Amino acid sequence: MKRTALQTPRARAARTPSGFTLIELLVVIAIIAILIALLLPAVQQAREAARRTQCRNNLMNLGLALHNYMMAHEVLPPGTQNLTGPINNLPAGPAAEDGSGSVSSPIDLTVHRHMGWITQILPYFEQQNAYKKIDFTRSVYAPENATVRNYLIGTLQCPSDPSPTRNEESVYSSYRGCHHDSEALIDVDQNGVFFLNSAVSYEGIEDGSSSTLFVGEAPGGWNSTLGWMSGTRATLRNTGTEINAKNVDPATQAARKGEDPDGTVVGGFGSYHVGGSHFTLGDGGVRYISENIELRILQQLAHRRDGGLVDDY
Repeated sequence: MKRTALQTPRARAARTPSGFTLIELLVVIAIIAILIALLLPAVQQAREAARRTQCRNNLMNLGLALHNYMMAHEVLPPGTQNLTGPINNLPAGPAAEDGSGSVSSPIDLTVHRHMGWITQILPYFEQQNAYKKIDFTRSVYAPENATVRNYLIGTLQCPSDPSPTRNEESVYSSYRGCHHDSEALIDVDQNGVFFLNSAVSYEGIEDGSSSTLFVGEAPGGWNSTLGWMSGTRATLRNTGTEINAKNVDPATQAARKGEDPDGTVVGGFGSYHVGGSHFTLGDGGVRYISENIELRILQQLAHRRDGGLVDDY
C-alpha cells in the first residue's frame, strides 16, 4: 500500500486561497466611505475659506480705489448721477415720459442718468480701458454703453455667489455702496456716503472713517438686474434691514415679483457666506460682520454723521 506523505504547514499555507472574503471587502468599503464623509466637509470648508479670502481681496481693491479717487478729487464719487430724483430702480428712471421705465421710451439719453459710482473708479483698479469706452454724455442704458455694460469685471464678482453673473443686457455686481441708514429711495442728502449726486469729503464723514460703512455685499441676483454700471439698487443698498434679511433673499424676491412695479424698494446687504457679510469701511479695512449684529449698530455704521458711539460688534 502506497503511503501518503504528511503535508508540512508551509505546504498547507501554499494551497490556502488568497484574496479578500466578501465580509472583509465590505468592511474596507465602509471604512473608505467613512473617511470620505469626514474629508468632504473639510474640503468644502477649505474651498469656502479660499472664496472668502478672494471676496475680501475684491473689497480691499475697491476700498483702495475709492481712497485713490478721493486723493485725486478730494471727494468720494457720486453714488449715482441724475438730473431728477429720487431714483426709481428701473432702466429709464423717474423721467420716463410714458412711465414704463423702458429704454425705448422717448426720453433724453444725453442726461447722466443712473451713472453709478463704480464707473467713476474704474481707472483706480486697473480698468482704464473700460473707463475710456464709457460715453459719459449718455445714459448707462444707452446703446453706446452696451458693450461696457456687458463687460465682466472679476473684481466685482464674489466667488461664493452662485447666481448668474449676467442677464441678456448687463453684468451684475456683488458689491454695493451704502446710501442710507434706513429703507428709502435713493435721493439727495442722505446719511450714507454714496447717494444721488453726492460729493462726500472726509470732513463730511464726521463719525470717522473707521466707523462708517462704504461698501458691502449683496449678490448679483438680489433684487436687481440692471448691472454694475447702474446707480440704482444694482450698486447701492441701505441698512434698513438686517444682514441676510428675508426681504433681500433671492427666493423671497422671486416670490415677490410684480409687487414692486415702480422699483421703489432698494433693500439691504447680505451674502452667500455663512453667517454674515463682508464690508469695506472708510479707513480701507474689510470687516466680516455677523448677521446677528444689532440693527441699531448696523444703522450707526451706515450713518456718517450721527455722532453716536458704536458698540463693539
